[in-house]
Amino acid sequence: MKNLKIAFAFTLLFGFFSMDAIAQGNSGNHNINVEFNDITLLDVVSQNDLDIVLSGDWGSVTAGEEITEGTELASNGDNRLHYTVFSPQGGNKSFSITVQASGFEGQGWTIEVTPNEGNFGNNNSKGNSAGTIDLRNDANSATDLITNIFKISWTGTDKANDGWGLDYVLKVTDFDNFEGGNSSNGVTVTYTIDEV
Repeated sequence: MKNLKIAFAFTLLFGFFSMDAIAQGNSGNHNINVEFNDITLLDVVSQNDLDIVLSGDWGSVTAGEEITEGTELASNGDNRLHYTVFSPQGGNKSFSITVQASGFEGQGWTIEVTPNEGNFGNNNSKGNSAGTIDLRNDANSATDLITNIFKISWTGTDKANDGWGLDYVLKVTDFDNFEGGNSSNGVTVTYTIDEV
């Protein structure tokens, strides 16, 4: 009987503590912290192949025509730059796209790239073109191609019309020291978007 009284007292005591532990009010709360991470995404897109061939086949030159330094041998405008920027925190931010080229072989020729304005998701998205860049001579290190891109921007995703078109031109620059190259190893062109 003594064991029964102890067991009963223990059960009664445990029951009070249990009821207190389960006893809750009719409301509860907690905090939710919200963070918005910045994104900067850039892609080179094309309706055709991303890797292009600029063939210096002299197709634009006619019989008897003088070939001068600056003569255009080939061009291609198939590729476009698409980007999305979301960086709303921190005041008047702006972003730029740089271009850098490496792997040139031979000499006496260059490739130029000119950004060609297309359609944009909003007017603040496009930024400003820096004009034509000589990839061999001016883009050995990162060189501004597009500047003043707004901190919340997008180009759209249409590969034919949205964003900045990339117009490439192959040109002769020095006949006296001309030497072809890059037929098997391509010139690598890298585009990067960063906060200024």
